[in-house]
Amino acid sequence: MNKGNARIEVETLNQSKHVSALLSKGYALSGIEREGRRLSCIVKEEAVKGIEDYFSPLGVEVKRKGKSGALNNLKRLVKRLPLLIALLVAVAAFCVFFNFIVFVKVGGNERVEKEVILSTINENLSLPAAKRGLDLERIKRAVTEIDGVALCSVRVRGCVLEVTVDEELLSGEVEKEEYAPIVAERDCIITSLIVERGTAMVEVGASVKKGDVLIAPYYRLNEENDVLPCVARGWAEGRVFRSAETYYCEKRVVSVSRGREIAREIYLGDFPLSKRNAEENQ
Repeated sequence: MNKGNARIEVETLNQSKHVSALLSKGYALSGIEREGRRLSCIVKEEAVKGIEDYFSPLGVEVKRKGKSGALNNLKRLVKRLPLLIALLVAVAAFCVFFNFIVFVKVGGNERVEKEVILSTINENLSLPAAKRGLDLERIKRAVTEIDGVALCSVRVRGCVLEVTVDEELLSGEVEKEEYAPIVAERDCIITSLIVERGTAMVEVGASVKKGDVLIAPYYRLNEENDVLPCVARGWAEGRVFRSAETYYCEKRVVSVSRGREIAREIYLGDFPLSKRNAEENQ
């Protein structure tokens, strides 16, 4: 659209008739567009008033779609100012997100106070801080020097500095373990042997006696019998055989009472008796 021109728009059914009438009145129309009942065209700025006077008796409203000139451009700019401000804010936020650190996130701490960690970080970092030239190792060393912090990891995600700490283990007394071997509880034949710590002194199928060492409390380091002491751990199973002596006699005397008479009957056969009773009946 040239300088001093304006686009007008009217809604009418006899579009061709009105275009011819305006042309006959000497109005220069260009850029004519028709869409249903809508007719729009570009006219001179000074011709807009005459065209409005033409359509006014017909009850048709003439709408201006736009005007040229610096004043009109300024008005359009003012109307779009909120959109431009929003666009500038979005661009600024984009630049801050990708080029600056704005927030600090601390995690992994339970006993060490979060405020102590944040105070240490603020001594080495002023927010907002530019990502370029940021010394993460210095922040990591400073946080690690806090009492109760064993390890620390620092990384940047967007505009957030994430600091994760691993705290030191609480000190306590460790129960001392004796270097005692695992021995057999009774005479048996070993059927299963599992060694978790130590050195096996017998093999599966070996006969052992009560008190024999099954797993020794050390490791053999070499063929020269150099050993490393340890606590013996493991499991052993064995089969136990029991033996017993049984005594027999060839006869058994049974007393039967019939009134005042006592009769003795003798049964022949093998009857198991205790050792003392067997000796008495021989």
